[in-house]
Amino acid sequence: MIYHALTLTEAIACTQHAVAPFDPICRFLTAPSAWRFLWLQPTEGLHIVAYGIADMLPTWPTGDRARAIQEALAAIQVALPGLPLNGPLLIGGRSFDPLSSGIAPWEDFPPGLLVLPKHLAIGTQEQARELTITGQLPIEHAWSIPPRRSEGRVHAETQQLLSFAAWTQLIARAQAAMRAGILEKVVLARAVVERPTVTLEHTLRWLTAAYPTCTICALGWGDAFFLSATPERLVRVQGQHIETMALAGSAPRGTTPADDAAKAAALLASAKDRHEHQLVVEAIRDELAPLCRELTISPAPSVLTMPNVQHLATPISGTLNSTATIFDLVDRLHPTPAVGGQPRAAALAFLRANEPIARGWYAGTLGWIDARGSGDFVVTLRSALLRGGVAWLYAGCGIVAASQPDSEWAETELKLRPMRAALGVLADER
Repeated sequence: MIYHALTLTEAIACTQHAVAPFDPICRFLTAPSAWRFLWLQPTEGLHIVAYGIADMLPTWPTGDRARAIQEALAAIQVALPGLPLNGPLLIGGRSFDPLSSGIAPWEDFPPGLLVLPKHLAIGTQEQARELTITGQLPIEHAWSIPPRRSEGRVHAETQQLLSFAAWTQLIARAQAAMRAGILEKVVLARAVVERPTVTLEHTLRWLTAAYPTCTICALGWGDAFFLSATPERLVRVQGQHIETMALAGSAPRGTTPADDAAKAAALLASAKDRHEHQLVVEAIRDELAPLCRELTISPAPSVLTMPNVQHLATPISGTLNSTATIFDLVDRLHPTPAVGGQPRAAALAFLRANEPIARGWYAGTLGWIDARGSGDFVVTLRSALLRGGVAWLYAGCGIVAASQPDSEWAETELKLRPMRAALGVLADER
């Protein structure tokens, strides 16, 4: 079945047909394209593979541009029986900070991205569909996938791209800004360089098995792969209903059930972690309120338990007003105080001036939008960038006035463990 829609440039056409359920990791790895995308939600059962580019924007569209794109997609809306979305999809997202894009090792990555893929494979364990799309988005632009390139020499041993001494000094500068009333909270990130000892397939399958409640996503870009196994959703839209969460405040898992429960209780009782968490809740509420006619926020956080860490989490849901879109939500919410800080502008200014690493797409957002305007975007935490046998791993933590450098360093070490284990540079301690 073929659908057409006239746009400002040329017709977009979409052909779709049913296929047998497929292995999304295998499909992603064998896709014959320099650009490819993988989306896995093991617990929810949805998986998406996209590859090939019908059209692409190297920025995140807003306002009238976003609405024109959404209308062009809606005009060729395709029902996908048995699947919780309508085709075709737009794939995209944003780096953490567009003003810091283009810095090694992220030289080839754009500050934002919106792709109309040529090929889509969407499925669950029971149903699957394939779509082929041709045409262009109704926006003038010019961009191309970067060529493959050789890497400079990187030492095989682990490299700390931020020493503990530098980390301590960075926290001191952040807390000085808090005492001066400039910041309430800022999220600082670390990066390390590792040499993977296993294949990309092994890494993806390990993450899927070890973190089934997370979203596993991967973006193939030229000769690089960006991976994330994240517990944090930026926003999900289904019709007019929206879901998001505040996720801030962390503690390690216990060694026994009793120890685990005690650490969870201590996290809930921690004044420092509750303050850090409440800043995120309030910021998300303030950003969503103008776009929603109804908003529901849980009165107190609960503990979200991961295999290696526990987080304070507050679910937030609402109903969009008639004019708001998922493009608007992503634009307003990203980056949240859970990955940037509060106030947002002051936190970003502090990071631009003081953080010595390039985050690139770490702590950015990645996801998809369907032809109805529904979609799902995550915050790309627990991340790694792979290229040429080298992996750059990223983790961060929220700094408030009561933060201590040693405990915050230990928290980032805890958050680096999943990707280190997935890459085979740390023993599998599941």
